[in-house]
Amino acid sequence: MENRDPAYQRLEEDLLCPLCLRRPIRALTIPCGHTFCGTCIDPYRTSRNPQLYNCPKCRKETRARPIELVYTDESGKLWVDGSAVQTCFMDPELSDLPVCLIFAIGEKRWGKSFLMNYILRALSCQERGEPLSLGPDGEPLNGFEWKAGVDSVTKGIWIWNKPFVLEVMSGKMAVFVLDTEGSLDIQSSQEICIKLSALSMILSSYLIFNVNSSLKTTELNYLEMFLHVAKKTEMSFDLLYLQHLDILIRDWYNFGGCSRDDARDYFNKVKQDIDNHPEWASLHQALHSSMVTCSLLPRPDNKMLRSRQGRLSDMDECFRNNLTTYISDLVGNIWRHIKTTRNGQPVSCHRLAGILKQMVDILQNEEYSFASPMQLHYSFENYKAMQQCKEQFQNALKAMEPKSFSPIKILKMSPSDMEAKVRNEANAMLRECGKSLQGIDDEKKRRHLADLQSQLDLQQNLFCTKYSKIHTAVKTGCIVGGTMLSVAGVVAGGAAGAAVAGAVIAGETVGGAMGGSVLLGTIGTGLGSIGGKLIGLIRSKMQQCEGETTDESGQNSSQS
Repeated sequence: MENRDPAYQRLEEDLLCPLCLRRPIRALTIPCGHTFCGTCIDPYRTSRNPQLYNCPKCRKETRARPIELVYTDESGKLWVDGSAVQTCFMDPELSDLPVCLIFAIGEKRWGKSFLMNYILRALSCQERGEPLSLGPDGEPLNGFEWKAGVDSVTKGIWIWNKPFVLEVMSGKMAVFVLDTEGSLDIQSSQEICIKLSALSMILSSYLIFNVNSSLKTTELNYLEMFLHVAKKTEMSFDLLYLQHLDILIRDWYNFGGCSRDDARDYFNKVKQDIDNHPEWASLHQALHSSMVTCSLLPRPDNKMLRSRQGRLSDMDECFRNNLTTYISDLVGNIWRHIKTTRNGQPVSCHRLAGILKQMVDILQNEEYSFASPMQLHYSFENYKAMQQCKEQFQNALKAMEPKSFSPIKILKMSPSDMEAKVRNEANAMLRECGKSLQGIDDEKKRRHLADLQSQLDLQQNLFCTKYSKIHTAVKTGCIVGGTMLSVAGVVAGGAAGAAVAGAVIAGETVGGAMGGSVLLGTIGTGLGSIGGKLIGLIRSKMQQCEGETTDESGQNSSQS
């Protein structure tokens, strides 16, 4: 029998469904991390919650659940939860998959979380390869926390921690469901509204704008603001600023008039009204785009409103039929809504994680104030300009590293000369960066440049310290070389020693460094032994200097 590497065998076993011992069909990874065939794991779902599993391999009861991805603190700063990013987007089995993000924004307490929970049920069916369904009639609604009443439950942006991995023509895609609270909260500051809505709109590939009864002036003003900021920030992150926006009118007055044709007629009237108001001129082009649609859902009856269970059996037939149609259309065509760049390239989970972190880094900076969408746009662009300045300076330092110089060149460039050269390079880049900063007054620009300069100064000090040590090492090696050659009886041994040291470190031959002089014959075989010791001395000294500088760099990085 063939002997097999145990590590390979374990890897092969990990790729198989633990229940049928075959490669998983419609693979489903449950929250504990084990992957099964969709049909194999299905019997291990608990009856009370289709998102709850009793894992047959590790025996753990695990469940998918909403976790906070982005939250606001008491001062209004936005923060991203790093563990949530790691869980959702950085899983090795998911990180390279194209991503689709279904977001819902809108005024609080108008059923966003309720709607998203039924979308979860439909996506679960889609993932298992079953006909789309909203679940059993009598099953209470679970998922994102929701309840009837005035107070909102979710704060910031919550994400369902387990994506739905769907098979599509191009392969697989990871679908995430997110619920945003506070995007149209009149009790919150306008700044928080803009931040949360900008995040949701830019990151989403399918955005549901949840509106009560009709599109009113308030909603149109918010919509204009969100679309404007999304379009302005499109180039900053190389994302298509709006892939699909569905304006969902809840509690529509006409129970019998919620079809696609009814929604289209209503939306056409809204667009006609907008066309007649010059103050909404910027909305005209966006709303006439094929990327923007409108849908209608009727008001549920009193039994549903009084219920705290959200069961299908509590719904009247009209509301249930319209809800089923809406969600079936959305989920059935979700494969069309993979997140893409402006050039139409799919965005992976891993790349999206980086973009999210970068956006929140900008938004949570207390130096920025977002009283308007343009200020938010300028903040993104200014952040990008400063990041590019730091990267360009790092590249310039790499080009000036002593490793790229011959020892003779190092000897010609004193540490003070190198420091002046690096400082001039940094100042030139700071001036160019200052010219590119937009939308801020002189005082704020001065603070931004001072902060950037402190970061460049740190890199400059580390580089110049390293260069000074290496310069000293080369100089010491040349002095030692001169002394050793003088003892050997070579005329002008100091100068020759410098040449030899330079030749040795640069990888040149001694003959080349001496210009083919007959002195080689005078030095004889003893020079080989001396040169070998000299090489070891200089190289050891240079490596020691580089190691010490690297340690200092690491300590400074961790402290900063």
